[in-house]
Amino acid sequence: MKYRLVFAFLFVTVAAMAQHNHVPNNEGSKVKFQIKNFGITVTGYLSNLKGGITIDAGNVPQAIEVTCDVKTIDTDNERRDNHLREEEYFGADKFPQIRIKSKRIQPTNTPGNYYLFAYLTIKDVTREIQFPFTVALKDGGKLFTGEFTINRLDYHVGGESRVMGDNVKVLLSVMAK
Repeated sequence: MKYRLVFAFLFVTVAAMAQHNHVPNNEGSKVKFQIKNFGITVTGYLSNLKGGITIDAGNVPQAIEVTCDVKTIDTDNERRDNHLREEEYFGADKFPQIRIKSKRIQPTNTPGNYYLFAYLTIKDVTREIQFPFTVALKDGGKLFTGEFTINRLDYHVGGESRVMGDNVKVLLSVMAK
């Protein structure tokens, strides 16, 4: 029994040491979104990423939890940005962050390609999402890229609209070191 406890302790210790936590780097990261408004695609960005990405000794992602700051929203139109920060849309004062937290990460048959099962929280709504992503070595760090589409109404972002689309395409390019 004594040897089993020692073995279990050593196994847990070695496994913990083999994992590395990477922190998002704002310099090389982009959270980009696209939505149709009056028939034109409007592009915007969010920044000030925080959180961590845990990777094992084999360079396989194990866990992801990253937030971005809603107040950093930038669509290249200050009036629109301020409007999007209001309660009707993102409610930046009450809900200052958008969060993505992994539930499970599944490798694919292609090295560097994975499938993320995660929870996305916008405002007061958390929903499960899933999408493919890649990990590549770049500039001494790891670049995580992926994209997914959500319905903004599912997250209480804005109301019904005849001129603004419901679907928002999100493109992630997160540099972590």
